[in-house]
Amino acid sequence: HRHRIEHFEIPDDELMDRAYNLGITLGMQPAFDHYWGYEDYARYLGPERALRKNPFRSILDKGLVVGGGSDCFVTPISPLLGIHSCLNHSVATSRIGLNEALSMFTMGCAYIGFEEKTKGSIKVGKQADLAILSEDIYKTPKESIKDMKVMGTIHKGNFVWKDPDSPW
Repeated sequence: HRHRIEHFEIPDDELMDRAYNLGITLGMQPAFDHYWGYEDYARYLGPERALRKNPFRSILDKGLVVGGGSDCFVTPISPLLGIHSCLNHSVATSRIGLNEALSMFTMGCAYIGFEEKTKGSIKVGKQADLAILSEDIYKTPKESIKDMKVMGTIHKGNFVWKDPDSPW
């Protein structure tokens, strides 16, 4: 079994270490920070706990595996919003880089869902599930990633959806 905690939201260092030592994976919802920033958490849970909300930087530095999600219908199903939220976290010390955020929503999700042999990266023998974006995510300002459009989706190497405005 691969055990997992969903909503690992306000951990301290001891809890992160314990989760790592037990081999626990984490299902987390980065968009929560977009909708409920530091001030919202501080109002209800206090400033010390609010600083520990969704501490992606600390969690990844500890070596924990995280799969990014949305907790739909709480927040919209939007990996781009989740990635945006990781890069623009309301607590600056919790922010992570673009490659780390992309990994959370690809390889991390595949791993926590026991699908790492068939999904999560583009390699020979894998399903070739991917999204085609309106812009190069590496050249898009981090504040604008949430506004990018998905122009098409590919599943098992075949288009399953194309934006009507798509040029192909």
